[in-house]
Amino acid sequence: MIKIKCENHPKTEAVGICTKCGNSFCNSCMIKVKKKNICLSCASDIMKDTEEVSEKIIPYAIQQQQQQSGQNVEEEGKPINSKYTNTVIRIVMWLLAIFLFIFSLVAFSTGSVTSGIIIGLLGIYWLPPVMSKTQELFKKRFGEGLPVWLRILASIILFVIASMLLK
Repeated sequence: MIKIKCENHPKTEAVGICTKCGNSFCNSCMIKVKKKNICLSCASDIMKDTEEVSEKIIPYAIQQQQQQSGQNVEEEGKPINSKYTNTVIRIVMWLLAIFLFIFSLVAFSTGSVTSGIIIGLLGIYWLPPVMSKTQELFKKRFGEGLPVWLRILASIILFVIASMLLK
């Protein structure tokens, strides 16, 4: 028996076909709208006029569908629990922001105002509410958010520069 693979995730088995484009997709790439399977791309095309609504409804619909099916699939096809993963990520971001604020205070106390400002701004950037707002602004301006690796790399570079400025 031939198993059809997801158009977006070649290692994951497809569970349905989009009624708009005809391509096969897995649970994480498809939503049900009025008992019809629609891929995320077609769903966003349908909702282009209401961009703000689609940004809120599509992720919610995906989450609801995944909860109903009892699974959550990442690209490799391994089960994950996004609720706990997202919580852990937010906790790490808060801890990083707090660490940066403390380090900023240390920089100020040693008399290095420039380092204190740079590290303090990094701390503000890594606060989860600020990070999500920044990502929204990038998505509106450039069509997609900054990749995680780029955010981390830029933060490390700024942190190293600020650390070298400490006297």
